[in-house]
Amino acid sequence: NMTDQIGALAALNHLDHELRQKALESFYDKWKKDKVVFNKYISFEATTRIPSCQERLEMLLKDPNFDDKNPNNIYSSLRNFGNNNILNFHHNTGRGYSFIADHIIRIDPFNAQVASSLAESFEDWRSYNSTHQDLIREQLERIKSVDNLSNNTFELIDRALKV
Repeated sequence: NMTDQIGALAALNHLDHELRQKALESFYDKWKKDKVVFNKYISFEATTRIPSCQERLEMLLKDPNFDDKNPNNIYSSLRNFGNNNILNFHHNTGRGYSFIADHIIRIDPFNAQVASSLAESFEDWRSYNSTHQDLIREQLERIKSVDNLSNNTFELIDRALKV
């Protein structure tokens, strides 16, 4: 049943192993048409600590069952990545930061509330080391410089930069 499958996926989620991939594929095949359960699948992909997480998430955002106009799809994927995947979001290259910033900029014109919710991933940026602070500040400044940025997102970004 689904509960048992979710328990098994939770146990496998951080293993970079073919068993994880097979279990996720089986779960996806069985539940992809159920929008609520599909979000559970997205959450596993967004929170895994395996190194290919971001690449897999980028592919998932192109999946025909993924709808970027559906806030729950965004919350399960991008917000989960930014808020709950410390290892990959805070990758030493800053690629996790630019990934989320790109999507904030892309989503803001059609859903400012969701975009500003994603921007909350950056709120505690001053608590990180100076290297990560610099990488995050760069993305915050990039988002803030976007023409016609919504008031919601602008205020959150501006407040983060001023604190």
